[in-house]
Amino acid sequence: MKTMILDTSSNVLYISFVIDNKEIYKVEHIGKNDHSDNLIPLIKKGLMETNLSIFDFDQFIVGIGPGSYTGVRLALSVGKMFAWTANKKLYTISSLDILSSGKRISDGIYVTALKAKRGFVYTNVIERKDNSEKYLVTDTYMSDEDFTQLVNQFPQAVIIKDNYFFNFENIINSPFLQEHPDVHLVVPNYLRGAL
Repeated sequence: MKTMILDTSSNVLYISFVIDNKEIYKVEHIGKNDHSDNLIPLIKKGLMETNLSIFDFDQFIVGIGPGSYTGVRLALSVGKMFAWTANKKLYTISSLDILSSGKRISDGIYVTALKAKRGFVYTNVIERKDNSEKYLVTDTYMSDEDFTQLVNQFPQAVIIKDNYFFNFENIINSPFLQEHPDVHLVVPNYLRGAL
């Protein structure tokens, strides 16, 4: 099974190529509003280094947001284009789940936060127990003050904010992956539009 994982929702541009549970190419590029300049060249670099084409992949997993308005659209557009062109499966997952995937390796409660604008954050809360995960709070957009109150509700939680770690196995095996048979119907999870 060959999988390409993409996320550009935060300041970290994340790309991973995985073959049969082995990561063969990985990028964690810290960007400065330049993901649109770097995503395709870094994917091309990975394809050249691994001697693969997009047609070799069986599935594409993309962070669907929340996060940077442009960043969320970027990875999703590329993932949709690849899945449609190669006629392969497209899965989406919360970008917050991708950003915290490397921390959620043992039982516990995990609060992930991604800075938004004007004193707000995107956040969710996941409980991991016996190798199973469930949302205690699904992706939401809230003020910094409300986030502090949320954190206080989970005093034993691991807080993941501005220091992200990626784990392709947690992403590929996530219970939160959503398959999209019709890639044209997939839209980003902006969250702010609901306010």
